[in-house]
Amino acid sequence: MRVTTHAEAVKFVDRAGFAFVFPERRMPLPSLWGAVCGDPRREMEEEDWGWTSAVGRTWDLKVALAAKRRVYVGRAFRGKPSLVSLAMLPALRATIGDPFRGLSDDARRAYERLSNVGAMSTLRLRESLGWHGPKGRAKFDRLLPELYRRLLIATVGTDGTETRWPAGVVSTTERAFPGLAKPRDAKTTLVARFRATAPDATDRQIEGVLGLRLDRP
Repeated sequence: MRVTTHAEAVKFVDRAGFAFVFPERRMPLPSLWGAVCGDPRREMEEEDWGWTSAVGRTWDLKVALAAKRRVYVGRAFRGKPSLVSLAMLPALRATIGDPFRGLSDDARRAYERLSNVGAMSTLRLRESLGWHGPKGRAKFDRLLPELYRRLLIATVGTDGTETRWPAGVVSTTERAFPGLAKPRDAKTTLVARFRATAPDATDRQIEGVLGLRLDRP
């Protein structure tokens, strides 16, 4: 079944628990692009790259998912565009522990700005922090993965009013998804869902995507 609508995309993420927006080689998780093509586990070949109809539809669905906040959209896994169901998001956050421990000063400044001001485009956020020019962009590009990896921020839309290509709009995860329940056994919940979604996944792949250590005999 091909995913064509926002509602179908939400159901796809809810069933999977976790997914990439586009396929990642050697990673067993399904992708939204694959679901749009009719096979969530399909890998991208050379002819699939470029602005094809499937890529365009995947982009539109990702934007809609972010804006309507029925799933988490960000770069949670390996720094790549990722999707997490709201059922799995609390467990994933719980396994991180204290997300502020070891956070760089620059990333903390960016987080505090979002926490105080609310959602804004990445362009506005960077400029509000006074980071201009190539050095400022480089600094900003380094800190965003920190915030995404720790699930401190989420993508909640796009803004194309000031750039040729729409900039992502980001928010603190707390603001975007208030009132998420705390899971009892986060690690077990995550691993069980991952194995159900990707039965062929190795322990190392699970650890690499989820960023946790599995218990071994």
